Amino acid sequence: MFFIRKKGTSEKDFSAASTVQQSRKQKEIIILGLGCVRCNELEHNAKKAVEELNLSENVRHVTDLNEIVSYGVVSIPALVIDGTVISTGKVLPIGEIKEILKQYREVN
Repeated sequence: MFFIRKKGTSEKDFSAASTVQQSRKQKEIIILGLGCVRCNELEHNAKKAVEELNLSENVRHVTDLNEIVSYGVVSIPALVIDGTVISTGKVLPIGEIKEILKQYREVN
């Protein structure tokens, strides 16, 4: 993928966009939220779902507003799996997150 820097865009802006694009290609679970109670609750539920499914991956909580907006999310908290926004604006229960993860991971 190529990134063309617009006139007036700093090198820092360019590298941040590149980093976001690269991270979206990886298998990962991300919580998008500014650190509010609901965002932290979704993070807790996602970590618990990962633990109960015996998956060996981390749940990353993104609080940077620019990165959150780069996903096209306007309502938080949001759950992102492998770069795909799964849910926005609500706290998913552990059971529902487990069912979603089963679709994205090889789980017995």
